[in-house]
Amino acid sequence: MGKVVSYEEVWSGGDASIQSKGDGTGSATVSRKFQVVVDNTGRVTTSLDVLADNRLPSIGSLYPLSNWFRCEDVSATRTSPLTFEVTATYKTETTEPEKSPLSEPASVSFSSTSTDGAVDEDIDGNPILTANGESISGVKMPFVDLKANVSKNVATFNPVSIYIYGNAVNSVKFMGFPAGVVRCSSISAKQNINDDFSYWTVSVEFEFRRPINTTNSKAWWSRIRHEGFKIKVANPISGGDEFIYPHAVDDSGKEVTKPVMLKEDGTAETDPEVAFFQEWEVHKTENLNSMKLLP
Repeated sequence: MGKVVSYEEVWSGGDASIQSKGDGTGSATVSRKFQVVVDNTGRVTTSLDVLADNRLPSIGSLYPLSNWFRCEDVSATRTSPLTFEVTATYKTETTEPEKSPLSEPASVSFSSTSTDGAVDEDIDGNPILTANGESISGVKMPFVDLKANVSKNVATFNPVSIYIYGNAVNSVKFMGFPAGVVRCSSISAKQNINDDFSYWTVSVEFEFRRPINTTNSKAWWSRIRHEGFKIKVANPISGGDEFIYPHAVDDSGKEVTKPVMLKEDGTAETDPEVAFFQEWEVHKTENLNSMKLLP
């Protein structure tokens, strides 16, 4: 008989469902999946050999994140000569599903939040300059974003989801807003245990940013005025398409002590009324609908 060398839980397999029997009773089901590797000693390892490993779930064992779910089915499917996929299904009964916390709809509330962002124009679109026509850097204004707090009761909660969705921006339309506008700013979960049922209350905070001087897809990108101490100039010796990047100098030929404005290509920008802002994608993107908080 062969043996299991290693096993790893596959988080994508954590499905959950609620079933009603139509007679005032019902049940909740959740599953777990594992990737199992067996030895290569020449002995044939069967699915039964895999299921016999006491490190894997067995019939009657408790679900690790909720003591009210017990394993009622375990199956193993060979995916290659040395690997198996094991699926464990857990179930709990409830006598009044219509009154179960899991049947309650998500609670949604809205508010506002404010963050500072760099600006180079006033409210009328005029460039922000000194009285002598010089550009001013470091000017900021508060940006007011819409914030939604969504709270929902779920059968189970996987803490790894905080790493997956935390600080992520929506890759597809979410809550009616286009991709790039919504950021998942906070996730918390609390386990609730009563006499005959256990569940989790998950609370998620989303922030919705209105794009200013950019597109919806770049609403959460970092926007920084392009400036620095080095400028891009043509190589005076070789010419052609070769460039050098010397330290910028002032009108007297001395190296500047403050960064100078740069064009998009890195050359010096001499017009103080024109400022180029670089945009950098700093947030990962995820399909926030996959959190399954809203219908």
